Parts: sequence; structure tokens; C-alpha cells
Amino acid sequence: MNEWLHGFVQQVVALAGAHPWLAGLMLCLFAGAEAIVIVGAVLPGEAVVLALAAAAGAAGVNPWIMVLWTTLGAALGDGVSFWLGHSYGREIIQWPWLRTHPHLLESGERFIERQGIKAVIIGRFLPALRAIVPVAAGILGMEPKRFYLANILSAFGWALVHILPAAALGLAYKTLGEVSGRITVFIALALVLVFVFLWLVRLVVLRLAPLVAGLYKSAIRWLSKRPDGLSKGLARLLDPARPGFAGITTWSGVLIAATIGSISILENLVSGDPLVRADTAINHLVQGLRTGPGDVFMVVITSMGDAFTMIAGAVVLIGILLYQRAWKAAAAVAGVLASASLFVPLIKIILHKPRPIEIYSGASSYSFPSGHTAMTAVLFGVLAVLVSRGLGPRWKIAIFSLAGLWVSLVGASRIYLSAHWPSDVMGGMLLGTVLTAVFALVTAHSGTGKYNRLAVAIGVTATIALAGGYHAAANLDKNLARYAHRTKIQNLALDTWIKTGWRALPARRIDLGGEREEPLLLQWAGTIPAITSAMIQSGWQKSAPFTWRDALELLSPDAKISNIAPLPVLHNGKLAALTLVRTTGAKGPDSNERLVLRFWRSGYAVTSGQITRPVFVAALSREILVQPVSWVAIIRERQPEATAIARLEGALRNNRRLKLRKPSPVLIWQEAV
Repeated sequence: MNEWLHGFVQQVVALAGAHPWLAGLMLCLFAGAEAIVIVGAVLPGEAVVLALAAAAGAAGVNPWIMVLWTTLGAALGDGVSFWLGHSYGREIIQWPWLRTHPHLLESGERFIERQGIKAVIIGRFLPALRAIVPVAAGILGMEPKRFYLANILSAFGWALVHILPAAALGLAYKTLGEVSGRITVFIALALVLVFVFLWLVRLVVLRLAPLVAGLYKSAIRWLSKRPDGLSKGLARLLDPARPGFAGITTWSGVLIAATIGSISILENLVSGDPLVRADTAINHLVQGLRTGPGDVFMVVITSMGDAFTMIAGAVVLIGILLYQRAWKAAAAVAGVLASASLFVPLIKIILHKPRPIEIYSGASSYSFPSGHTAMTAVLFGVLAVLVSRGLGPRWKIAIFSLAGLWVSLVGASRIYLSAHWPSDVMGGMLLGTVLTAVFALVTAHSGTGKYNRLAVAIGVTATIALAGGYHAAANLDKNLARYAHRTKIQNLALDTWIKTGWRALPARRIDLGGEREEPLLLQWAGTIPAITSAMIQSGWQKSAPFTWRDALELLSPDAKISNIAPLPVLHNGKLAALTLVRTTGAKGPDSNERLVLRFWRSGYAVTSGQITRPVFVAALSREILVQPVSWVAIIRERQPEATAIARLEGALRNNRRLKLRKPSPVLIWQEAV
């Protein structure tokens, strides 16, 4: 799926780049059709305009040319609608589609009567009125000069807010895609989702919403008139006027979405999907960011999610509810917390997924799902449901946002401390969300009894803070030792590495999304200074790391690749330990392309006698500097030519200080340092 989508988008981008006039003409046509009455109701012009602008931006088409094409189309489309209204007057109401939607024309006329000439400008940005306001202006006899002035201004503004962001997103697609192929897929999916979303909004506003509302009311009336009690009960339950209907609908949607997400993660874990490789890559990346103060902070946060703290919070919550005689609420809280305590170890035992580091024994030694995250999500989810019940939307959003923030922080601490993989934390959050949704639905149906929301909120949060703070302080040194950063190095004997051990290392670079990228051509057992010295003798140069100054250089119209460090590329979540460059092309130092050789730590070492050398894996790529527009340059990664790979291997073989084994990948044992 990823490869197909990436290839499809590349074809669209190539077409837009090869025929920019065609892209401009299509922008003009769809922007115009979007604004013509009747046509705009069925054609997703806005979504097509965004997609075309993104593709053209990725291909390097001048965005201001696209803005002019779009302005022309939008102004012409509104002009046609205005002329139709001016020429046919109210006869137009008898035309197809308008005959079945007369209320839209009436709303357009009322809008113009309230806003005057401003309605032409404002209406351009309102999907439901965009094609209606111009024809209504014509029917009402608006002065053509005033209309066309407002029409052109609004068309230009509409083109600006649609074309420039979409073109920038397209350019980001090309630029970020050189760092990770998975990012290009994410951006492509975002474009597709925007297209689909805008099309669905139009469909819902103009067609489905009135139809569904009518059918729903008819169904409620039919159920309420039936003689049996079940039908009448369903009618009362599904009546939109019934108190709590919106909450039941919302929590039902949350339950369905969280359940689907949980099943999806389980499928990926069982099938060995890229999600598993992404776990490793993200873990390596995060472990490379650890600091002493960061360890202390995250250990304190993770202690807040330990069993001691969670049990204290749960006991206080149930105790307060029992004291206030909210029997149903207390029983529901106890039931959902007991379910979480049962499901977490049960799933761990069934899946047997190992943790990144060994820190526990028994069922807790397994990784999926994260118990800390799941229990925190359930406790704070239940607390948020109880405290927010009966409050307004703003209070609900604030309360659930705070609860979600705390759960996310506890989950982040588990990833930071390498106690869990990212998918474990995601699974724990989804499990907690499922159980919270079940609690909300059950209590909405059965009721909770009366209780003091403020007492519940203060009592539980104060208990978590006090019990968690005490627990964190009492066990700080022990937990710092338990979660201490550990570097895993797997040792291989030299003979084992040469014969079969090299196969344990990945054959291709793995990006942060878990996707396999370019081949790893070298496995080099040596040290960074020795590798650097050997490669400099072969004509390579050591490169400085990529910084913000290099990013600013990309915004220069006179950018040169020799002044810009190679892109920071990750392998298994690790930045390159050494980056080397070599110019290529006929222009020599003035060429805008180069070869880049990156070395990453593999996590393996090779031993021969008393000598042990870390193993580095290396990939060769070709970087090309291009300027799709005059005001920005981008670096594109390409596969190197076969001759470049052959020259690299030949130079290494001619170095008598190096001992080479196996043609692919080349294994290098560097005994002398």
C-alpha cells in the first residue's frame, strides 16, 4: 500500500511538473466550476484545487502563477452565477436541484440583505453559500460594478489561502521525503484525507444531513407508534431530545474507534508489521536523548503510575463514593478497575512480548500492554467522567484534556525509561479508553447516584500527589538503578561474523517508521578515527553535522551543496556516527551533487583474540541540490550509480591496511588502529 501510494503521487507530481500549463488550466476550470450554481453542488472543486496545488508545488511550479490561474477561474465562475441570476431572475428556482433545495437560495438572499456587498466576499469562504450568493446577488439586482470588484477581491483571497498552503505542503512532501520515505506516505495520506474530508463536508451539508435528519425523525415516530414496549423503549432511548443522548452517541463512537485501534495494534504485533521495527527505531532514538535530570524527572512521573499509587487513588475514589452513598457509581468504578487489573496481565501472558530491558519477573516481565499506562488511563478516565458529568462542553474539554495530558506523560515516561515499547504504551492507552467508554455508557444508562464532584476531584488528585510523591521519594535511588540507561552490545567472534554472523545485522537502513530503505553496503569492524583516516586516503572528506545554519542556506537563491551538510538520516532511530562526502559530476567542486557515505553504530562488536572492535554499518547515497523555485532549494536523495559503488569497493580493497571479506555486504576487519 505504501509503495503504491508513493508511486501514484510521484506520477501526479511528475505530470504537473512536465505540463505546468495543464495544471494551471485544471486549477482554473475546477475553481470556476466550484463557484457555478448547480455545478458546484455536485463537483468537489475545492478538494481538487488543493490536491492540484500540492502536486504542482511538489513539482516546483511557481505558486504565484497557480494563484493567478485559480483567481481567474473563481472570478469567472462567480461571474457566470451572477449573470444567470441577473438574466433569469426567480425563474432559476425551477431549475433542477434548486427546485428541491429552495431554502438555500432563500438563505443566500437573507445573507445579502444582512451583509450587503460584504456577503460576496464572506460567502466565497462558506461552502454552503459559495455558489448561491452570486446568483442571489444577480436576482436581487446588485450593481454589476460593485459585484465584480468584490468578486475579484474575494477570488484572489480565496486563491491565496488555498494555493499557498497546499503548494507549501507539496514542497514539504518532496523535501522531507528525502529524509524518510515513510514521511512522504504520511504527507500523501494527509492530502488524500483533506480531499476526502472536503468532499464529505460538501456531501453532508448539501445532501446527507437533510436526508438523514428526515429519515431519523421518521424512524423515531414509527417506533413510538408501535404497540410493543421494546419499540417504545428504543424510541425513548434514541430520541435526540432525551437527556444524555449526545454523551451516549459520543462514547459509543469512542468505544468503537478504540476497539478497532486495539485490534489493529494486536494484528500488527502478531504479523511482524513495520510497527515492530518502528518500536525499535523509536526506542533507540529516545535512548540517545536521555540525560541525568531527565532520568530523575521521568522516574518520578513513572512512580506516579506504579501499583502503590494507583491502588491508593482507587481506594480513595471508591471510599468517597461509598461515603456519599453513590452505590452504583462505586460499584461501576470497582468493576472497571478490576477488569483492567485482570486484562493487563492476561494479555501480557498470552502475547509473551519481551520488554526492551529486563526489569520485572513473572507476568510483569512481558511488555504489551503497558500496565502503568492502562491503569492510569482507566483511573483518570473514570475520574474525568465522574467530575465532568453535568458540566458544559468547555469544562468537559478542559477536564478530559488534563486527564489525557497526565496519561500521556506517564506513557512517555515508560518509553523514555525503556520500560516499554511505544506500541505497548499505545495499547495501554487504547485499553484504558475502551474501559473508560464502557464505564461512561454503563453509568449513563444505570445512573450513578448523587455525589460531590469537587470532593471526588480533590480527594483523588490529592491522594495521587501525596502517595505518588512519597513513593517516588522513598524509591528514587532504587528506581534510578532499575531504569538506568543500558547499552546492549552483542559480541561476535571474528570467524562467526565472517561466516554467518553478518546476517544478524539488517541488510537495509530502517527509518523511524519501520520501513526498509537503501542497502547497507558495508559492515566495518573498527573505530571512527580509523575509519575516517582510511576513507580520507580514498578521497573522501568528513562532514560536519546538519544544523539550522544549513537549513537557512537552503533558503538562499545562490545555495551550493558544498556549503550545506548532508541531511540527518536515521537508521534504527540512530543518527550517523560518521558522515563522509565526495564530490561527483563533471563540474567538480562546483557540482550540485555529491556522494554521501554514512556510518551508524550497529549494536554489535567483533572480537579476535584480545582485540574487540565495534561494528558500524554504512550506506552510500547520492544527494542532488535542486531549486524548484527561485526562493528555496531542496536536497534530494537518490540511489548511487553502480559505478560509484564499484569505485568505493575498489578503493577499500586497494587499501592494504584493511582486511576485506565477502562481496555483499563488504565486511571490513580493521585490526590496526
